[in-house]
Amino acid sequence: MIVARRHVENPSDLKEDEWLHFARVWHRAERVLLELTNADRVIALKLGILTPHLHMHLYPVAKDTTREEVFASIDMKTRVPRDEAFVLDTARRLNEHSFGNVSNHNSL
Repeated sequence: MIVARRHVENPSDLKEDEWLHFARVWHRAERVLLELTNADRVIALKLGILTPHLHMHLYPVAKDTTREEVFASIDMKTRVPRDEAFVLDTARRLNEHSFGNVSNHNSL
């Protein structure tokens, strides 16, 4: 998940420089996720329904993942147990990609 620093609900609420920073973080995070998971693509989703603050969910998936499988994950009908080692490794790798200090709470 990528979270905007300033409280806004939509990307269009960000100043241009803030949006460019958010987009750069998204771009780099996606590259790291693809590399770490060996996924073929990342599904990006902006909801803001329960938490009205700009944040993007990134779901790495295989190229043969079906629409139904993607929505089952989004709807929390299928879940993968949290892998703390993966989370820490991802945070370490993101920090190596010039994000500054990334927490292990999945937000930037």
